[in-house]
Amino acid sequence: MGEPPTSADETNIRQLAAILAADVVGYSRLMERDEQTTLNRVRDLRKTVIEPRVAAHRGRVFKTNGDGFLVEFSSVVDAVHCAVEIQRATADRDHDLPEDQRLRLRIGVNLGDIFREGDDVFGDGVNIAARLEALAQPGGITLSRSVHEQIREKLDFDFQDLGEHQVKNIVRPIQVYRVRFDGDPEQVEAPPLRTPRQTPSKRLFALAGLVLIAIAGIAAWRLDLIPSTGRQQASSSADDRRWSFAVLPFDVSKDDVAAQDYAGSLADGLITRIGSGEFAVPILSREAAASALNSGPADTVGQRLKVGFVIQGTVRRRGDNFETSIGVVDVATRRSLGVRQFVEPVDVSRAHDRPALVKLSLELLDSSGTATRERILALPEDARDARDLAFLVWDLGYDKTSADKAVALLEQAQKMAPDDLHIRAMLGYKIALRAANHVSDNPEADIKRAEALLNGILAIDRGNLVALHGQVVILSARERWAEALTVGDQILKADPVNPPAMLNNSISLLELGRAEDALAQLDHFALYFDYARDTEITEDYGNVYLALGRYQEAAGKYRQSLIATPAEEYSRGQGQATLVYLISAEALGGKDADTKQALKDFYDANPTLRTIRTIREHIDFRTVPDSFIETVIRGLRKAGVPE
Repeated sequence: MGEPPTSADETNIRQLAAILAADVVGYSRLMERDEQTTLNRVRDLRKTVIEPRVAAHRGRVFKTNGDGFLVEFSSVVDAVHCAVEIQRATADRDHDLPEDQRLRLRIGVNLGDIFREGDDVFGDGVNIAARLEALAQPGGITLSRSVHEQIREKLDFDFQDLGEHQVKNIVRPIQVYRVRFDGDPEQVEAPPLRTPRQTPSKRLFALAGLVLIAIAGIAAWRLDLIPSTGRQQASSSADDRRWSFAVLPFDVSKDDVAAQDYAGSLADGLITRIGSGEFAVPILSREAAASALNSGPADTVGQRLKVGFVIQGTVRRRGDNFETSIGVVDVATRRSLGVRQFVEPVDVSRAHDRPALVKLSLELLDSSGTATRERILALPEDARDARDLAFLVWDLGYDKTSADKAVALLEQAQKMAPDDLHIRAMLGYKIALRAANHVSDNPEADIKRAEALLNGILAIDRGNLVALHGQVVILSARERWAEALTVGDQILKADPVNPPAMLNNSISLLELGRAEDALAQLDHFALYFDYARDTEITEDYGNVYLALGRYQEAAGKYRQSLIATPAEEYSRGQGQATLVYLISAEALGGKDADTKQALKDFYDANPTLRTIRTIREHIDFRTVPDSFIETVIRGLRKAGVPE
């Protein structure tokens, strides 16, 4: 039994796999108490406990973040054995520490269907494992019924049946079991997650978004965009309703006028957010949705409206708050995509760009986008239309293979729909991005081709946001930072909550020597988006702090980025550069012991890079300002790195 197959010919094929999901309990609390120590302890746990046991049981870690990881196994027996060994070893390590200082993990294991996309894994098999992990006790392991049935006669462990649980993003309840370790008491069954009530006249639908689309699409130049499928189309297909929405009237008490007003403003806000910016998709007015709801059963309203997804919820006043149960359903399959409880104060601002509403709208888009993507991947390749191909570009990475595939998909889509402005804009943008990320066979030719495509679109539509983002990429690649900032400001004027524009503006501002303004732009971004698990955005923060001379804050951000970076990345790319920045920040901050540890980590991963000259020759500093590089070199000298 070997490692799970990852060859290119198996990409996008539905397969059965065992997925282990794990998370550090109380990670945010531990970080607030002592960030540096927590980062070091979690990194050490991963290197000395988790990775060796995953390798011993023939698993493959396919995703990590600061406080958790996902592992794929071809054998469910290996997956459960690995989970048990990790929990036992983790408990033994911290046995002598006070309870509130121990690192504890929650682990969930599921056996289910997955899709592959390159080295990443998607599908309900992964989603259920993540939901099971959330149900585990600290130090515990929860299993799905499919896992329990496979191992109950094969492994000498005790199990406890915890009953059925309704979890986010999964339609049917899950039968949950837990592994009982020696001396464990019976666990009182945890109550299922709250689900919205149903009435004979109205059916409430559910939603869940695991990762915001805005965050998931940000890497390298952080300008990957959500296609504006509802904007500036020169041609359209009847099937474009697959990406369309209707917000149905919320269920509100007739006696509560304030709640009715709030529900109306919330629906209007969702319509505005979903129908604007790069996230724009066709969305019907409240009046059209209300009319359709009054003319027949709620569970068929999406079909009558000819939309892909419907959003509905219920609003109730609870003390000084409005509590909303809100969700989205896939009209084609009638599949509920989870449930979300949305709570705001009675006197909350009704602004459509308030952070809570922005996050909610993005999560709705994320859940519907995941469903749409899985549906496209299930189609035979010759059955996919131009918009299908453009949709699949969202999830591709930034290495050469992914960049070339994105361009090829969009070129194919353009041949199928030559008058579609959105596809043409995406093609120009992706070609520019390929050159800017230094993975192009002919960067200058790509830049010129991208310019011609994007300029042609902007001549027709001066406000095309995808084309404007492409312009920013080209200007940044040519180090014309002031002009890039001007175009970025133009994007933010049209869409003030535009994550790629905020992030790229912060880069331009840092390049222009305006580090305080760059920090303000990042802080504005952080109001709306949880970047804690995005290593590149965390590093952006570190770079700004280093430029400002706030060395310990910079070091903390670099350590946070490194803990979420696989150890093998310490010898190349972002991980290699981040280690160098950490050495400099620790040295300039006067932290001698931490400087020595960072140097050791760097030399262990890069034994031939022991001078400033070799570091400068092998590490790509093209994406940071010269003044920043000077600061880094000054820190390396202080750390004792020879010339």
